[in-house]
Amino acid sequence: MTRQFNTEFHCSNCGCMTTAETSFGRWIRSNRTLSSANGYCVYDIDYIVHKFRTDEYKRDWQLLMMVEVKTRNSNVSDAQRDSLYILSQLTQNRRSNVATSVNANRFNSNDFHKMSNGVTQVYSLMSKSVVNIKSFGFFKLCFSGLGPDDSDFIAWNDKPIDLEMLERLLAFELDPTTLKPIDDLFRIHHKAKQLPLFNESAK
Repeated sequence: MTRQFNTEFHCSNCGCMTTAETSFGRWIRSNRTLSSANGYCVYDIDYIVHKFRTDEYKRDWQLLMMVEVKTRNSNVSDAQRDSLYILSQLTQNRRSNVATSVNANRFNSNDFHKMSNGVTQVYSLMSKSVVNIKSFGFFKLCFSGLGPDDSDFIAWNDKPIDLEMLERLLAFELDPTTLKPIDDLFRIHHKAKQLPLFNESAK
């Protein structure tokens, strides 16, 4: 058995606290073959935020990020932080520039972002065509309570935010890395080209 499952929510019928673990999740945690003692870490991904229509860009660009949510001021384990950091590096495809280089040098192990290069074009089953994708990677959202409605404190990658900022982050109106408005710095003024999966010079 791996560590105890702690995610809970208020039952909409009786108001009591109950765990949010699925039957599959319980099966995985009780499976000795998949134990951390054997070198396995199995996590669920809380939220994938995908903006598939970005009319303001006037181009076939889509935006993507993944959010790990923690409640009651809990934090990720060292093992989960490592896995999410690795995934964030694999999924983020923002091009390097002066600003991102500075942010990369100031990287904090509590953050889930790292500036790197990756795939910028993917095939969309919905549009049946190749689309340009800007992936921002993984981010951590922490509530002092169970969610926005009962929390006195909200943090995005350990930086305090309010409900308005949270909404703007999820709507991609704010840059999830810098918390500043997304402006022309992130708009595409030239034809996108396919980037290699790994950027050796960025290491």
